[in-house]
Amino acid sequence: MIHKNLNSIPKNINFINTKSFKFEDEFHILKKIFNVNIYNVDDIDLEENKKYLTINLDYYLKNKDKINLDLLIISVDHDNSHFLNLIKYIKTNNLKKFKYSKNNFKKFLFNNFPLKEINSRINKFLSHLNIKISRYKINKYINIPKINIIDDTYKGYRIGKSSYNFYVPTDKKFDFLFNTVWQNLSDDISKKIYKDTVYGRPSTIWKNYFNLLFRNEHYQDYLDFRNANIINLGVDNGFEIPFFLANKIKNIVSVDPTQEQNLDPYVKSFVNNHRDKVIFDGSYLYDASNVYVSIDAKNKVTDLSSIISKYNLTENLIVKSDIEGLEIKMLDELLLLVPKYRPQLAISIYHVDKNFFPRHSHLVVIPERLIKICKYYKFFIRHYTYNRRETVLFCMPNEKMY
Repeated sequence: MIHKNLNSIPKNINFINTKSFKFEDEFHILKKIFNVNIYNVDDIDLEENKKYLTINLDYYLKNKDKINLDLLIISVDHDNSHFLNLIKYIKTNNLKKFKYSKNNFKKFLFNNFPLKEINSRINKFLSHLNIKISRYKINKYINIPKINIIDDTYKGYRIGKSSYNFYVPTDKKFDFLFNTVWQNLSDDISKKIYKDTVYGRPSTIWKNYFNLLFRNEHYQDYLDFRNANIINLGVDNGFEIPFFLANKIKNIVSVDPTQEQNLDPYVKSFVNNHRDKVIFDGSYLYDASNVYVSIDAKNKVTDLSSIISKYNLTENLIVKSDIEGLEIKMLDELLLLVPKYRPQLAISIYHVDKNFFPRHSHLVVIPERLIKICKYYKFFIRHYTYNRRETVLFCMPNEKMY
């Protein structure tokens, strides 16, 4: 059996450490909280009737018919992996009981992620009291001090990697578009997550993320993967690829200028075992301005229509996109492609864009447009991290809901 989140694994875990991936050595941290037995690969008794668990795909494929063996797929997203962040949270706070507290979460962020020092001596001191003084502009000539209550500071540093939406000013147009999108979301969970993500304090985002640590990783909600052709736009280390391959899909076409060169070794093991289903295309989408790596003559510009045509992806289409904000340029294409192919969409809507005010307007502009484009669809939102990033809009054709 293959597990894609910690909620689905047995309560009593007999974990096999094959010494093949660094993440295996972290599994012993779970012993502090859960009933976990750790076995070295040489200590396994093939005759013993125990259920074992591994995260090593090669070991699983080789031995699943010999012993009672399950596979747990983990995310290797360095910042946002639920599994890895669960380990870090327990380890940082030396927990013996798994529970949330704001202070524990602050310590987790402080110890494990980049920090931004507070330059003002006064505000650095006040940050220990969770307050900040800023200037409030009354008019062109007059500013007065304003005291703000803040969450995202710890020991004189800003924590959480990137600013939170809560601290970014909005305008009437933004708020109007938010309400339009909110009213069209298809379940109450999406409505709560969307409101929390856009307007909620950092501590609200933290608690929501803590509650996700045992649940689905990126792009595993809502989508119907049966016999799917997946267009995977934006790859980097490929953390999502093992989860896609765990389903009965037809193909994955991953489009990114890096192709396979940045793939994590853990991801490569899945790719190597599914070469008949995996294609890497070194093109970049729309223009080079937002490409996060250097490109050269071998990297050609492309668009979604060209990818569909090039690889003949006309049925059971899933489009997953995280292309550094260029989703905004995909909308005009989707106006023509959605009626023709009825694709399932998992679209990142969190990127900042200096061409908009406020700069995080993709959170409302992209879903508002897609709600107009996608007729007879359902719409859902999930947020997969502890900061303002990783917000995904799922657009599901009515005929794919089951």
